[in-house]
Amino acid sequence: MLVLRLINGIFVSGASATIYAYISEFHTDRTRSKVMMISSFIFAIGAMFMPFISFSVINREWRLDLSFIGLVYKPWRLFVIVCGIPGLICGIAMYFLPESPKFLLSMNKEEETKEVLQQMYRMNGGKDKLEIPHLLSEEDNSEVVVTKDKGSYSIFSFLATMWNQTVPLFKRKYLRSTLIVCTTQFWLYVITNGLYMWFPYIVNAMGEFMKNHPGQNRHLCMIVYDKHDKVDNSTIADCPDKLENTTYMYSLLMEILYVSTFAIITLIINRVSKLVIMVTMIIFCSSCGLAAVWIPYTSVSAILYVVLFLVGISINVLGAATVDLYPTQLRAMAMCVSLMMGRIGSVVGTNIVGALVANYCEMTFYISCFAMLSCALLILFLPRSISSEKTQSTPENA
Repeated sequence: MLVLRLINGIFVSGASATIYAYISEFHTDRTRSKVMMISSFIFAIGAMFMPFISFSVINREWRLDLSFIGLVYKPWRLFVIVCGIPGLICGIAMYFLPESPKFLLSMNKEEETKEVLQQMYRMNGGKDKLEIPHLLSEEDNSEVVVTKDKGSYSIFSFLATMWNQTVPLFKRKYLRSTLIVCTTQFWLYVITNGLYMWFPYIVNAMGEFMKNHPGQNRHLCMIVYDKHDKVDNSTIADCPDKLENTTYMYSLLMEILYVSTFAIITLIINRVSKLVIMVTMIIFCSSCGLAAVWIPYTSVSAILYVVLFLVGISINVLGAATVDLYPTQLRAMAMCVSLMMGRIGSVVGTNIVGALVANYCEMTFYISCFAMLSCALLILFLPRSISSEKTQSTPENA
């Protein structure tokens, strides 16, 4: 199962790294950022259903003994299958989508580019045939050396192509942007994936405390310490199959906040600098994370803890900014490299938080939140094109 989960993570990471670059290349500068936020908004709507699905599946009593393979099939296994169905459907649907016209044009495939543009024109309601006498590339193609050797598809040619697409990201022209984007992605994923891995555990512990001690309050970290002590002193080796109802409630609250915030950002992203949005979100959410540790009121602390994870919205805004920093030839690779750093942050965060949270809960929050505040400062040094970007209508080339 661990091997299958690893393979699943590899393929999901690859798809999530390229999908936003793919979507962006079907749009002009005027609509690119907005459509990326709309796609994130749709993702958040889908995530809203997760607490309902979890509650409907996980909190069931049934079990199926499959003795012939030495397996007890419980609700959580069914939950994993249910979560995989949307990905399977999307993977099949992607097969029928066309290649990015900008990518085709960057590869000097003008006829194929025209075919994709005509297909887009028809799908958007065009009745007459779209006449495209000439195509003009928007970017300078000199940044990437494309190695083409027909009939040679060895591992060496693959690695050479990958090298040629990666090295320009770390040259002087893009080095500052690449380092800032990668560092910010790393810490964003430390919180939104690494620290979030312990969200059910911490929220469930707080829910148990409020249920067993009505009217009483305690600091978040004290509840975590008590929960850890009970687990250490317990003689029961069984793992709980259910979660407190408050855990689902706070999960739903977080998804509702995600959807609402994505909707607001979608409306303002063409009017407000992406830099302003990212810095504001990071400072606000990190402050809530610090306050969650300091405030002694359990219910308020739980809500602030939920708000901390809204910093994940900055991942999508940073993705929208990243595609504006690089030309078409480097855009997908830039997204891949930045999200690779993010995935590394997920792994580091999950393990470091797991090692610290039970005994050094406050330190875990301090490190995560102050690192994010430092990233907010770094974002101020991104190229001016992001901090001052207010998309304007530009003449379109055909």
